[in-house]
Amino acid sequence: MNQRFLISDVLAAALLFLTVVGVHGQTDAFDAAETCEGGYDRWCWQELDSHPGCYVWKDESVAATAATWTGPCNGSVFDGLMTWSQRGDGGGTVLEVPYVNGKKHGTEVERYYVSRDNPAFAGKNTLRVRVMPWVNGVKHGSELYLFGNGSVLECRYVNGTQIGDCSLRTD
Repeated sequence: MNQRFLISDVLAAALLFLTVVGVHGQTDAFDAAETCEGGYDRWCWQELDSHPGCYVWKDESVAATAATWTGPCNGSVFDGLMTWSQRGDGGGTVLEVPYVNGKKHGTEVERYYVSRDNPAFAGKNTLRVRVMPWVNGVKHGSELYLFGNGSVLECRYVNGTQIGDCSLRTD
């Protein structure tokens, strides 16, 4: 296994831990009409099955019912860590996202596991880790894609808008 991957993975996990432990705020109020039950489809406040009366802001990447939610409800919104995983014959994915006041806030970490026996990925630079910083539900900072060969793709965001093109480092 590539040593850069191991160091990057440890750093990503440390950032996630510090974010979850170090950030908490006041509960945001929201309009009941903005809930997913109120007719919204993609962007809405979704109630968690595991925490009745507790909501998270649902964007296109949140599968609230299939995830594990660890943490308390701060008023009517979730504060804590969402973990989602999927496994198959060729590998799998583990996604961890910290939430504060019901919105993504902190460092999202997604790990991809590829089976060495999977012929679809033989000889390819498969993605191993993706790291994305969030501030109050908006992408903000450098999104990093860390590949198994040690290369890094970086995309920069300011207040949810991508700035320029992504850059690939292969050193």
